[in-house]
Amino acid sequence: NLQEKKAEKIKYFQENKNKKNHNNNFNEKNNLKNFDEKNNLNNNNFLEVKSVNPAIVGRGGGKVRVEGGGFGRGTGVRVGGEEVRVRYVDVETLEVEVEGREGWEDGYLSIEVRNPGGETCTLDNGLMYFKEFSA
Repeated sequence: NLQEKKAEKIKYFQENKNKKNHNNNFNEKNNLKNFDEKNNLNNNNFLEVKSVNPAIVGRGGGKVRVEGGGFGRGTGVRVGGEEVRVRYVDVETLEVEVEGREGWEDGYLSIEVRNPGGETCTLDNGLMYFKEFSA
C-alpha cells in the first residue's frame, strides 16, 4: 500500500541520515533513488506520464521513450489500446517498441502506463501516427 511505502521511505531516510561517510550527500541521494525504484515510487509518489520522444511514428514503428515517474519493473504500456513491448530504464523512463497496427488510422494515439498494482495513467493524444511517415 502506498501509505506504508511512504512511511517506510521516511523511516529509511531517518535511519540513514546520521550515517557518516565522506561522500554522504551522493550516497544518500543514490540510496533514496534505489529505494524509490525498488518500491515503484517517484518524488511525487504517483504514476505520471510527462512526454514521449519521438512523438511521431509511422507504420514501420520504432522505439519511443516514455518519460514521467513512478515506473517500476513490470510497468506495462498500451499505445492506441494495444500492448507494446516495454524496456524499463529507470523510475522516470521506459522505452517501448511501437509497431503500426492493422486498423490504426493517421492521427493521435493515447499512451496508457500501468503498474503491476493496477495504478494507471494516460497521456491522451501522446503519440502521432502516420502510415506513410518514415524517419
